[in-house]
Amino acid sequence: MSHDAECPLTPEVRLLVQQAAAFRLVALLFSVPSPHTRQEVQALLPEVADSLLAEAGRCWLDTIDPGRYFACFAPIGQVSLRLVSYLPRISPGDILAELQRCYAAFGYVPFAAEPPDHLAVQVDFLAFLFLKRAYALAGSDVTSITPLEKTCKRFWSEFLHPILGNLPQTLSQAETACLAQAAEWLKRSSLIAVPISQKSS
Repeated sequence: MSHDAECPLTPEVRLLVQQAAAFRLVALLFSVPSPHTRQEVQALLPEVADSLLAEAGRCWLDTIDPGRYFACFAPIGQVSLRLVSYLPRISPGDILAELQRCYAAFGYVPFAAEPPDHLAVQVDFLAFLFLKRAYALAGSDVTSITPLEKTCKRFWSEFLHPILGNLPQTLSQAETACLAQAAEWLKRSSLIAVPISQKSS
């Protein structure tokens, strides 16, 4: 995920690229393990600045395989990673349609063969938005910066927050310590780490 040749890595741009790498790593950790996923996790680890998240990634490589993943997560396991499970009063069709509209508006194509409301897909979308913010900032594309920031805030509060409530504690009880650590990092991470609009004004 190196972008040195594509945009000047000012401190603000560099931080956004690092955040994109971190969110991409979390997305991979919550997707079904595969040889390709393992290769990408290994490639991303040197780019993740947060030591605890990097530790979770290394632990994932050592402990999580498809058998353990499916033993933990629905539909076979007890833990759901889908937003529709946490918003029972809202029509699943409405939730999925809203997420698909949001993805399409920014040209995002989900990387995993999971439903649009799956945690891995949602977190990967945020990684995608961080990269778009980095490109906008590097190119002084002021008109794109504010919509991207607003989408990050809205996406976090409306779609990710309901899933993350008790997920770290639930995963720690399911003997998936590395995933509990990744969920805790995600829950505590700040999406507004770089005041881009102020930097660009």
